[in-house]
Amino acid sequence: MISKSKAENAFSVVISFYPHPYKILRPHECSLINTYEEKEEMLEELGIDYLVEIEFDRDFSNLESHVFLEKYVFINHQIKGLYLGHDFAFGPNKSGTNQLIEKYCDDRNIFFEVQQKYSVSEMNVSSTLIRQKIIDGEVDVAGSLLERNFFIAGLVKKGDGRGKKIGVPTANLEFDHDKIAPKNGVYATKTTLGTRTFYSVTNVGYNPTFNDSQLIHIETHIFDFDEDIYGEKLKIEFCKRIRGEIKFSSIDSLVLQIKNDIQSAKEFLSHD
Repeated sequence: MISKSKAENAFSVVISFYPHPYKILRPHECSLINTYEEKEEMLEELGIDYLVEIEFDRDFSNLESHVFLEKYVFINHQIKGLYLGHDFAFGPNKSGTNQLIEKYCDDRNIFFEVQQKYSVSEMNVSSTLIRQKIIDGEVDVAGSLLERNFFIAGLVKKGDGRGKKIGVPTANLEFDHDKIAPKNGVYATKTTLGTRTFYSVTNVGYNPTFNDSQLIHIETHIFDFDEDIYGEKLKIEFCKRIRGEIKFSSIDSLVLQIKNDIQSAKEFLSHD
């Protein structure tokens, strides 16, 4: 789309909804792969000229297909081309189809293209599949589907300081809980601070050895790193799940396992 836009001396525009439709229609199932801000940043990096975010609510979800097209899409009479996903559908009961949009485009002499299914290792790529792989802890598979590592970003907040006391200091991440988190466990990760990227090992879970909190915690131990980064923004890329979450009977057994985790993460990342 960007290439054709440049050739046609036109602008490239992405139309999206805010908030995510699931946030309104299925709030308990709404786990974002990327936050709205992250999506904006990635689209800008790709070279998209404009992002149009249409406000989504219950009333909007019941808007008839042809009304949506006329009021929100073809109200712009300077559209030269339109690109759609192969399974795009809209309107009540998904009554709006690619065929309906194609007719609108034909009537207006607008270039129209439906994207083909995209597959990786014989898996048809979709946001639903990617979410499931992340939920299952298969972050390496999710990364191959995304063609980048799945990541979570946030600010480093004050924790209980237990990691430092046992000789393994960790950065405790404050993140947007609307974003999907990988299955509880320990992961080989890459952590970016500003323009610097480090290898790291990250724990996702409830800290069962120390408490019974129901809030997901993300704590990262950055290798060969000793700086005060409270309040700094970190980006943690999940590369491989090392093990599941374990409740240890003693601090000593926890420390021994953490050392093994660090070694496993280093071995994996050195070949990544």
